[in-house]
Order: sequence, then structure tokens, then C-alpha cells
Amino acid sequence: MKSNHFKDSIKNFTSNIREHIPGAIYVDVAFDSRKLSFIEYSLPNVEAWQNYLGSLGISNDHKLIIYDRSEFGFKQSSRLRYLIEIYGYNTVQILNGGYNDWIRNNYRLSSEIPQYSKEDYKVFYEPELLRIYEEIIENIESKNEILIDARNSSEYDDGHIPGALNMPYNKFFDSKTRLLKRKEELMESS
Repeated sequence: MKSNHFKDSIKNFTSNIREHIPGAIYVDVAFDSRKLSFIEYSLPNVEAWQNYLGSLGISNDHKLIIYDRSEFGFKQSSRLRYLIEIYGYNTVQILNGGYNDWIRNNYRLSSEIPQYSKEDYKVFYEPELLRIYEEIIENIESKNEILIDARNSSEYDDGHIPGALNMPYNKFFDSKTRLLKRKEELMESS
């Protein structure tokens, strides 16, 4: 399963026709989303998301492996994983290094667009995986949960939610291999 950002969806859909990991299908991670004042994309409508994934040939019985073409192969894949999990589907993994690492290893690509039969996909909304504004404001006072800001340090330094810890997204990846750091490496750098 290949994911891409909404703004690039037409360009990336076209590039998916030219080259992708064999058997991969294109998923628009911004499907049925709206840009809101503080977040780039809202959650899609439950029924629309359910119908969309089913139309792609995805059922609740499938194990999903997702990837994208971002620098580390996790940016859009992380959003897709979150969407799949918040809507109650837990058998999903992200391909470490994504498309770029696949290419670096000279693995086979395909230009064939797979056609899968429509499937019955059921959404089970998991609201505990989402926090809304009022809950964040309450947490600033209670400190019951740790709020993480994954933006780079300069963005964090320019302004952040009070009490949020900065854990820049790119620090989780090896600068040479572009793969996720091993647990031991992450512990060393903390």
C-alpha cells in the first residue's frame, strides 16, 4: 500500500503508474479531509473512509504494509497508519526506509496497476487515540499525559504548546542509512 500527500496526489498517482513496489495500491492519505485553521488535514468522514478503503480492495482481514516516498519513508505513511488505527484497524506496518530504501537496495519495481476486488471494510472508531483542544488545555494544567512536539527544533523554539516536549521527527532516523534508528541508538541519543 502506497500513501501520498493530498497536494501531490495527482502527480504521485501518475508516478505510481510508472513505478511502485509490485502489488502496491495507491491510497490518498488526505481523502475526504479538509484543511482546518490549526491542522493541515481533518479526519475523513467515517462512512466515506470505510467505503474508500473497501473500494481499493482492503478488508479488515488484510495485513497492511504501507510506504511512501518521503525522505525517511514515514511522513505520509505515519498519517495513513494513524487513520487506519483511529478507525479500529490494527494490523498495519510501515516499511522502514519506504520507497527510497527499496530503490537504494535495487529491489524490483512494477508499472502494473493491480486491480483488487471491492471488499467489505468496517470502521470501528477509536476516539481515545485523538485529543481535542479542550483536552490539551486541561492537560497543560493536570500534566496527566506527556505532549510531544515532533517538529524540528527551530520550529519548536519559535513557539509551542506550553509543556510540550520537543522530539524532532528526523532524530529518529539514521542520517546515513535513512532508516529508523535501533532502540539502542535511540536510548544513547536521549
